[in-house]
Amino acid sequence: MNFPHRPSEFFKWISDDNPAMMNHLLSKPITKETGNTKSGKRLVNNFKGINSEDEFEEHFEEKFPKIFEDIIGKLGEENNGASLQAKKIEKMYANFQLVRKKLQETYSRPQEHLSNSEIVKRIINEDGVEADNIQDLYEFLMKKDRTQPKMTKKYDNSKRATFIKGLKENLGLNDRTTLVKLKNKLENYFSGETKPSISRYLRDERPNYSFAYVQLNFVIPEGGEINFKAMRKDGWSQNKEEVLEKIIEVTKVVEELDKIKKEERFEIVFKDSDRKNETTTVMPLVDFPIFYEIVVQSDYVMRNVVRLKRTDKSSINIKNIKVTTPAQIENYLTVLEMANQKVKVKGTKSKTREQVAESLMFSLNNQNMKGFIKNVYNKKGSQYFMLPLYKQFLSQGTFTNPIEKSIQFIKHSSAIDRSSYLQEYLSDKSIEERKKAKARINSGEGAEFRNFTKDYESKIKTGEIDAWDKKGIELLLELDKEHIENEEENLVKIKPNELERFKSSLVSIGNLRYSKEKKYQDLLNSVYRDEEFQDALEATGIPLATEQKQMTATVEMDKNNYNTSLKQAIAQTIGWTKRGNSTMEEYLRVSTGTVDARKKPLTLMKVIYLSNFIGTRYVSGNEGGLRSAVKKIDSAISEGLSLDEPTTVRAVDAFAKLLEKSITEFNKKFTEELNNKLKDIVTNKETYYNLYHSKKVLDELIEGNLLEGGDELGNS
Repeated sequence: MNFPHRPSEFFKWISDDNPAMMNHLLSKPITKETGNTKSGKRLVNNFKGINSEDEFEEHFEEKFPKIFEDIIGKLGEENNGASLQAKKIEKMYANFQLVRKKLQETYSRPQEHLSNSEIVKRIINEDGVEADNIQDLYEFLMKKDRTQPKMTKKYDNSKRATFIKGLKENLGLNDRTTLVKLKNKLENYFSGETKPSISRYLRDERPNYSFAYVQLNFVIPEGGEINFKAMRKDGWSQNKEEVLEKIIEVTKVVEELDKIKKEERFEIVFKDSDRKNETTTVMPLVDFPIFYEIVVQSDYVMRNVVRLKRTDKSSINIKNIKVTTPAQIENYLTVLEMANQKVKVKGTKSKTREQVAESLMFSLNNQNMKGFIKNVYNKKGSQYFMLPLYKQFLSQGTFTNPIEKSIQFIKHSSAIDRSSYLQEYLSDKSIEERKKAKARINSGEGAEFRNFTKDYESKIKTGEIDAWDKKGIELLLELDKEHIENEEENLVKIKPNELERFKSSLVSIGNLRYSKEKKYQDLLNSVYRDEEFQDALEATGIPLATEQKQMTATVEMDKNNYNTSLKQAIAQTIGWTKRGNSTMEEYLRVSTGTVDARKKPLTLMKVIYLSNFIGTRYVSGNEGGLRSAVKKIDSAISEGLSLDEPTTVRAVDAFAKLLEKSITEFNKKFTEELNNKLKDIVTNKETYYNLYHSKKVLDELIEGNLLEGGDELGNS
């Protein structure tokens, strides 16, 4: 068969009142090679998304005005012209539908040869005829849906949820990225969708997306009635005495039901009876279009998109704040840690896991996100924690000497136990208030947590407190007494007449003690760093803080040459590799090094490994310089030079400077990317559906001085 290839011939063809001719032409099998079939396809594609007579008429007149006038317009000049025009349009649209269906059959791949997930991919990738693909997918979904009981699409309907979950798995929509892409395609395709009648909607005749059927059910006792006049004025139809129904835009269903809920109860009036008026509670049923139900309604995060989309963006007062301080970075990492925690769903006893961390993540140097996360973060359950050392780099020394500051912080923090200090921090509160404050601090979020952390870390950063186990101090005093009795030099160099003053200067922090008098504290610190005393502690089973011990260099060196903790760490690493008959280069290039270095306890050698890893992996053009510096160290050692030989000292000094420079650059890049991420969150709200849904996370970002916004943000 030959389709008319000119628009004028095509429209005249479908307008002729000749059913026999149409049936004759369309009943014949056709192929893509049939004459003029492609021309017919192009003409039909001009009417993509047109699914009603009104739409067809409007589009026909707009796109082909002259042909429209010749076929339709001139009928208006005759008697009963409007009626003739309507009949002609009806006939044309009916024939157009027949032609479109025939062409769909011709150009669509047989569905049995195309999996449902592949149809989804075709829609997303715009492969083939979009209308055909959507029709194929709709037919599959409705075939499945019709096996389900009608009108079961209630909120919290577990059976329905299980059914939809199965469909999504079949379609490959468990990945949110794919889900969002399909959602965007469907929204675009149905953007011009007109509101259907109730009867047409319930017939499930054609794909739909933008409107839902809502039914309100009332239990009305015999002899009673409810006055639904106001509801009918609001567009509700009364199906039965006890049922109201309405077609509502999917984005307004929640709003409409909330309005009904506020009224909550409807008065039942009993006429011609002494029975008092009663109230009844409405029971809503919502039948969403299957497409909408899959890509939006069934998804905790995506449902919130609807709310965001219908919110006036100008009312969301949110701004990004430029990150310039280590404290802001630390706040970001704290928010990231709790972003995937389970939170209580308002108004229910249930909890849901908010998948927010992923939307806060970013990578450096355009590295694959998964690769960057694997290298820089630990994942425990659903939560992400940056490796402690990297967190220290960013939060302790963002722009100057980050490695040096981090080593010092770790040494000091190991000397004062956080849990023990918490007891001291809470000591001036009542028992009841102490419990509440402790719970708030241990939650890892909120103002109280931040205040405690700030107080605790201020003491650590200054190094003003080195607190030691009380049993260790008791051992020290016993050993000191023995030394005095044996007329040996006492360990703490405290005169006997000062002993009581020393004891009274000790301050308790749980099981730890430190002296409030500087001279005594300095003496304590000096003794605790003495290897002989450390051996005595170990022999009696009294622990020295593990990290304190691991972060203290033990190799012999001139402290004038190695006058920083970083240089001492490099020296310690050199000594460690020598004992293992290895080299610095070999140690730093071990492929499993990152796995081993992540394990506790953190040592000076691991600090060097992780610092070098970051410098070579994430600082552009830095790898060669670091590698060259390491080779110079190995060369000096291989020649038999000691740590204190000038050549070795210079090589270590050069490597230390390059490491600090590398981590400083890493911190700078991280800060830049964090600022870019915060800016993107503000300017591209629609891509951060789950984040804008989470009031908890948004509040923490605002409180953490990363975003600026008001209460209306969290309620959007």
